[in-house]
Parts: sequence; C-alpha cells; structure tokens
Amino acid sequence: MIPAGVFAATLVGYADDGALDLDRTGAHYARLRERGIDGLFVGGTTGESFLLDRDERAAIIEHADATLGDFPWIAHVGSMDTTATIELTRLADQTGAAAIAVITPVYFALSAREHAEHFRAVGRETSKPLIAYHIPARSGVQLGPDFFADLAAEGVLAGLKYSSTDLYPMVEVIRRAPEGFAVYNGSDEVLTGGLALGAIGGIGSTYTVLPETYAAIYAAAAAGDLTAARAHQVQANTLVEQLQRHNFLAFLRALIERDGVDLGPSRAPLLALDEDEAAEVREWAQRHADLLAAGPRSPATTTT
Repeated sequence: MIPAGVFAATLVGYADDGALDLDRTGAHYARLRERGIDGLFVGGTTGESFLLDRDERAAIIEHADATLGDFPWIAHVGSMDTTATIELTRLADQTGAAAIAVITPVYFALSAREHAEHFRAVGRETSKPLIAYHIPARSGVQLGPDFFADLAAEGVLAGLKYSSTDLYPMVEVIRRAPEGFAVYNGSDEVLTGGLALGAIGGIGSTYTVLPETYAAIYAAAAAGDLTAARAHQVQANTLVEQLQRHNFLAFLRALIERDGVDLGPSRAPLLALDEDEAAEVREWAQRHADLLAAGPRSPATTTT
C-alpha cells in the first residue's frame, strides 16, 4: 500500500571535491526525520538525479535502504531510457522502499504509446507499487488524465506524483482511475488545493526547509479544517515566493545549511548563490526566523 502524508523530496550531499557524500546525505535524512516529516522521496529532481551517473544513483538507493530502516521512503529511478530505468528498478525492488517512482523520459518527443510501453516494461520488473512522476513544466511532456487512468486500470501504475499548479488534470486522473489509485500533489504552493481535491499527500522540495508547516497543512486538511490548511499554506508560500527568485537548489542548500546540515554545493553546471544572493537569503531568513524554526506550527503565531 502506498503511504499517505508529506514526503520531502531530498537533496544529495557532496564532498568539497564534488564527490558524492553519503554521510552528509544521511545527516539530511536524519534532520528531516527529527522534524516530523512523514517520509522521503529519494533520487528525484531535487536530488539532482540527472547529474549523477548510474553507480552514484545506485549508491544513493542502497544508502537509503541501509539508513532509513522501516521509515517510509520512495525510490525515484527514472532515467532517459528504458534499460537504465529497469536496472535501477531491479535494485530498488530489493530494498525497503515503499514504492518506486519513474519520471516520463524527456528530450525525445515520445508518443503516448512510447511512454506507455516504457512504464509497462518497468512495471514488469518490480513487485512494488509503481508511481509515475509527471512534471510537464520541466519535462515538456504533456500526457492527459486518460493516459494515467488507463495504465492504472491495466495494473501498471499504482500512483502518480503530479507536479503542476493546474489541478484540473489531477482531479480528472483521480476521477477516472480505479479506486485506490494514489495521487501525490507535487507543486508545493498548491498542496492545500491538491489535498482538498483528493490527493493522498504531497511530495515537495521546500518540505526540506519547512517540514512542520507542510505536515500542519496535511493534518489540517485531513481533519477537514481548510481554513487552517490555507493559513499554513500562506506561510509556506512565503518561502516559495522567495525561492523563485533564485536557483531553487542553491536556495534550499543555503537554508538547510542554516538548519545545521552542510550538503555542499550542487553539482556543476548548477551554481551556488553568489555573494549578493547569499546576503539576500540571509537577510530574508533572519526576517522569517520564526517560520524557519523547528517545532509545532500555529497559523496564528508564524511570521508572514
């Protein structure tokens, strides 16, 4: 069964020489668990998966399995070709991951039939629930609700990570797919809307900075208190608005370091914040220290 709740899309740590640093990565996981996140999404966009080679991606999956135990996590194994995706799928299938996620391949303008065959081929290689990762703004891949609903009816897909602020297609997937098909909201700034419309939870990058706030959105929505959920969402979107002024990974790394975990810089060609940007982020973080602080969330006391 695919677990509900808020799953942080994790970053990956690098050593000073740019090599993969699993100790730093593990410290990142531990801090998120301390701050009450429901689960982790490992090896996705936020984890810079397309900047890593196959062995590095395998090492991240094996490390997550060794360090997370029975803590819920989802392994993203999507690659640009079916063979590479299957290799990582077979590896992840032997781990304790709750599910396996696969992004739609990008660059080549694949037809819907080609995308469907890709998911079918991957699905045959795992006994775990298979989640499609749909992020059209970055992938350039546009697939309609029937695409996912049909693969769900075939038994190929068990869920969907839907990353778009346009929630109508997500609602249609939920309406058309078989009962029990699990949809995660993937655009952080509309988590409240996604939950209100039937998502079982969310997967997001800014959850790594505000885990308590997103957990509070989920809890409020689950209790039917959309007024409280909206109030928490306003707080979260204060962060999202600032993030959109920068390279999002550099921004997240700066704030995670402020929280006590140094993940090092992203892998080239991604750059760290320059001096002016870093100063702007420090000033913003100081003004929003209450929002960034660990601990329970109350809409009445967080900083706007």
